[in-house]
Amino acid sequence: MLKITAVVITKNEEVRIENCLKSLDFADEILIIDDSADKTCEIAKKNSKVKAFKRTFDNYSGQRNFGIEKASNDWILMFDADEETESTFALSIDQAIEKNGFDAFKFPRKNIIFGKWIKHAGWYPDFQTRLFKKGKAHYERLVHEKLEVDGEIGELTTHIIHHNYDTITQYLDKLQKYTTLEQEELLGTGYKFHWPDLILKSNGEFLRRFFAEFGYKDGLHGLVLSILQGFYTLVVYLKVWEKEKFREEEDVLKETEKTLNNVSKEWKYWFLKTLPHSLLQKIKSKI
Repeated sequence: MLKITAVVITKNEEVRIENCLKSLDFADEILIIDDSADKTCEIAKKNSKVKAFKRTFDNYSGQRNFGIEKASNDWILMFDADEETESTFALSIDQAIEKNGFDAFKFPRKNIIFGKWIKHAGWYPDFQTRLFKKGKAHYERLVHEKLEVDGEIGELTTHIIHHNYDTITQYLDKLQKYTTLEQEELLGTGYKFHWPDLILKSNGEFLRRFFAEFGYKDGLHGLVLSILQGFYTLVVYLKVWEKEKFREEEDVLKETEKTLNNVSKEWKYWFLKTLPHSLLQKIKSKI
């Protein structure tokens, strides 16, 4: 049986770390890559399998790649402190490793947001490649980091459970950090600030989440999350503007009219496409 090292990235997770580690107890080794000011490490070390490493947070890829380097087993399972496994998780990955020739595996993830499993708006199935052979993968990008795998990736059906956002305050706290990282990454691509993007990009994010990815099927939760993700995108582009010393623009009113006309057409398209607008469609909808 090949051995597994679970790597958990932590920062002030004293409330959640215990449940996370309990769900990973099947692993042969558990590494904590920590930059906490609370009791996260103290709680984690109560588990005899845990080895804790203190590392000042620079970015998510840096933390995860450090954990990969410190892992001593054949396979690595990458987790966050706000995630847990399903009861069938351990058996599923044991069977997958034994029977398949893949170098990595991805899992669907259930995002629990404001007390509800969100099934639309891009939040599900939210596949995450988390199990991989050591030496076959590494992380890239500052935020929304991407695992680059040198080999074939298999797909499993057992879920990762992600306790994502419990409160609006928690969402806004993380927004501050993530939008700064995304702003840095956007500027790194050579992007030059184009102020209509403040409207177009945030509006496009909302429409994609709420209509194209069926966020409305999650009810009020779907609407609120689509609005918040649109606001998130707005903040990213506002921070780019801030980097340009709040550069002034000319003809703002004229350009705004043009931009909002385009936005209005997009809204009309999605409402006509989504809402039952004929008597027959209304009858079908009620049935």
